[in-house]
Amino acid sequence: GDVDADDDYPNWTPIPVYDTVPPFFETTFRGNRHVIDNLTVRRPTTPPGAFANRGAGLFGTIGASGRIESLGVVNASVEAAAGDHAGIIAAELRGGRIVACYSTGSVSAVDYVGGLVGRTYYQGANDRARIVASYSTATVSADARGSQPGAGNAGGLVGRHLNGVILASYAAGPVSSQADSRYSGTPGGQGLSSGVATLAHYVGAVRDSYWDTEVTGQTTTYATSQAGDGGDAGTGVATMDGGQTTVQLQSPTDYTGIYANWNIDLDGDDAPDDPWDFGTSNEYPTLKWGAPAADAPQDASGAPTEVRAETTGQGLVVSWRAVPGATAYRVQWRQPGEAWSTSRQAETTETRYEIVGLADG
Repeated sequence: GDVDADDDYPNWTPIPVYDTVPPFFETTFRGNRHVIDNLTVRRPTTPPGAFANRGAGLFGTIGASGRIESLGVVNASVEAAAGDHAGIIAAELRGGRIVACYSTGSVSAVDYVGGLVGRTYYQGANDRARIVASYSTATVSADARGSQPGAGNAGGLVGRHLNGVILASYAAGPVSSQADSRYSGTPGGQGLSSGVATLAHYVGAVRDSYWDTEVTGQTTTYATSQAGDGGDAGTGVATMDGGQTTVQLQSPTDYTGIYANWNIDLDGDDAPDDPWDFGTSNEYPTLKWGAPAADAPQDASGAPTEVRAETTGQGLVVSWRAVPGATAYRVQWRQPGEAWSTSRQAETTETRYEIVGLADG
């Protein structure tokens, strides 16, 4: 079932602890559409060793064989107060994959701070980090005042995107960075912050991915003029027009417009997996199994929030917070391998529903 990290882990230690050398996380973690609530990570401010204050997140460094899928981390509080590499899902992604994941809450550090991942990098010459069909509404902040030149990288999804590709994903949380102007070279003491990712030397690709310019407070995503490593595309060209207003992000209610390329293959069977629920025209896209991406105003026609699913001896119990004004709810599900066009539906007046007879998977 879902996990409330407050119950047993008041200060989570990342898996594995971040370092510049292996061991990295080199296996598959299947969230199975569950949620980790109230994750708290506090890296020490006065480290006994060179890397003790670095690498804050649920995971430390995910290696080239690592894969995190179908996981939500909500109401997180992740901090590396005197260090860098901080992301709610992972501190660093070195050639691994994050697929169909999302995060909410807050994350902060001196440098390389992202709503999902602190930094993407490479492990081997041919390894490509991939972030696919994922999103974050977390508050992201970097404070590099008094730090080294060039610090203060912060991004809605990735703090510094150096390798691989971000595909069919978005960010819709506040992003900010502070740095001494003599270090950052920018007026007013602003560090390098951006909507989706700060992009630098050996640029990773960003494709069909967007950020809310109004909520993030960012009007651009940064890239150097040097193309470098363009991930699977091999172009090194970042999507520079990915900034959208709230209305533009919430208006499409299907795989059309800016989301025309979002019905993608997630499991490698060469068939689109229809991962997104676009809701109504006043909602952000969400993963079909996940909670709503942001606390947008809702009426009786809006989607429920705080959706939870727990397995029972008979099947799966789905519960949610009541929508003001709603008198009934429709629950929709499908068996593994079935298309949504053949899915089952049921209506209930309660805020929970038990689905029975589900097949494994």
